Amino acid sequence: MYLFIHGLTRCLLLGLWLFGASANCKYWLSCGSWYNNSALYTFRYQHGRFELIGFDHQEFHRAPGESSATSINFSIGKKSETSGGNMFGDEGNKPKTTWSTFKKASSTSWNTAMKILISS
Repeated sequence: MYLFIHGLTRCLLLGLWLFGASANCKYWLSCGSWYNNSALYTFRYQHGRFELIGFDHQEFHRAPGESSATSINFSIGKKSETSGGNMFGDEGNKPKTTWSTFKKASSTSWNTAMKILISS
């Protein structure tokens, strides 16, 4: 049993090292909010640790269906923001995306990101 678990752990770690990791957080509130949110954090193993390289956030209002999205690529310092979408049909669906750049800060490790997620 130990060899199987040890081998499986090695395979998982190798997969994380080769392909990266992501944490997807979805928020659904049945009362207290009209919004449905989803946040995806993407990590890559580099510089001897897992570093946060991307963040994607999407939300929509459950009554009119208005939607917006934000995508941040920390590796290249670019951010896209999309608004004006509609989840319920083509009539009000006129999304507009704007791009911006930002100065890259020092990298964020998996441990730091998890501390931020847990504390919020």
